[in-house]
Amino acid sequence: MLFQFSNSGRCAYGAPEIGARVFIPKRHDRIWIGRACTLKDDVVIDVPRAANDDRTAIVLGHHTVIGRSVRLTAVAGCRLWVGDFATIQSHCQFVGEISIGRYCVLAPYVFSSSAGHSFREAPSWTIRDQDHHADAAARAKTSVIIGEDCWIGWGVVIAPGVEIGRGAVIGANSVVVKHVPPYSVHGGVPNKEIGKRLDFSPPKHLDAGQETDWPYFYSGFLMRKDEREAAGATDVLLARRVATVVMRGEAFTALSVAGRTRDKHEEATVEIHVNGQSIGTHSFSGIFDKTIPVGSDVLSRNIPAHRILDGYHEVTFYDRSRATTADDHAVLLDSNASYGLSRLAME
Repeated sequence: MLFQFSNSGRCAYGAPEIGARVFIPKRHDRIWIGRACTLKDDVVIDVPRAANDDRTAIVLGHHTVIGRSVRLTAVAGCRLWVGDFATIQSHCQFVGEISIGRYCVLAPYVFSSSAGHSFREAPSWTIRDQDHHADAAARAKTSVIIGEDCWIGWGVVIAPGVEIGRGAVIGANSVVVKHVPPYSVHGGVPNKEIGKRLDFSPPKHLDAGQETDWPYFYSGFLMRKDEREAAGATDVLLARRVATVVMRGEAFTALSVAGRTRDKHEEATVEIHVNGQSIGTHSFSGIFDKTIPVGSDVLSRNIPAHRILDGYHEVTFYDRSRATTADDHAVLLDSNASYGLSRLAME
């Protein structure tokens, strides 16, 4: 069940909890809100009236909490996405092409925009004149990515083009102008590493039953305690439509994948990519354990989806079992899982 405004301005599905003086514009078709969301008083959700593309949207995942006086602003051609179970506390502002991962906690007064002003192209011109002549679409698409399970402290500013890795912590009043590796702790102006939650060192073998391996089930897995318990087994992590694991960055010739489908009588069709290159579409049914060849040409084309994971192998699973939709905003809100992974190994 999704909450999406119809053209008449009524709720097409079940409504979230909405506080007083919440502003949502007439472009309701550009706003997607998941189950059990909370929008507290004075929240502003804004999308441009003139946007005529398929991407411009604001997507709030299931069980998100948007605090008082938060402002979320879409820019033409950009999508602002907040993942399931994320909390954005009061007076934060986000503008443009921004992704905030599942389980994140953002303290009050965090600010980020994927676009800035032009001031170097013709330095003798006024900044407004430079903005007017600059490529607005290019300026607006310097995306900001905050990975899953991050904690962003009070008053942090995140510059355009920055990626904050999974599990990272950013200290209060920091200005983040450099990428932040997974599970590191950064602070200061400009940001620098001041500690680590853990040493992020992806192994060759992953076991979903081992807590120490969970950080390398990097994105798209149901990781909360209640979600893991719902899987019905302690050695399986359920995967959403798109899920990525990170493994050691060394040569290998085959990938071993083991797990089970959520319903033993149903089949999951999954396309697997290594470093952005497909290694085929595979069918999983019941309890499965497959070994998939990986060509050397795939490993030579290291095209990481995440800028901060260069040097590691990214293995991404695309669940093709369910009906596809032309609207990928709806895919972001699809939290169902048709299969789970228990073990992976580079061979």
